Amino acid sequence: MSGLVQSIIADQADPCVNEQSFESVKEETMQFIERAVVRIARADNVEIGLRELEAFLLHILGFVKRDPGLEIAAYDLYNAAAVIVVSRPASSTVVDARPWRLLTDAARRFRARLNTAVPRPHASA
Repeated sequence: MSGLVQSIIADQADPCVNEQSFESVKEETMQFIERAVVRIARADNVEIGLRELEAFLLHILGFVKRDPGLEIAAYDLYNAAAVIVVSRPASSTVVDARPWRLLTDAARRFRARLNTAVPRPHASA
């Protein structure tokens, strides 16, 4: 436990470490998001994929400074995935080209917005 506390204190003391861990969190979360998008597109447990996508989007939105453009990109990404989940027949493994293109474009826009995001400022005591 003390190692964890020391690590957190060290992170707060060194802004470079904070920036590196913020970039790492952004990249890891984006990888999780992209895997959820692929899961949805492949019809592999699409409902679970949609719930994971929602959780990852909420996680990263809580981690970054408020950005309406990023929020809209997240909303678009979630809705594009939801359209595929809702409109696909249970027996179908094929995604129509238009919804798939909307989903991949939304994921690309979200990544672009996330790349410019800055960390949420810590509350000062």
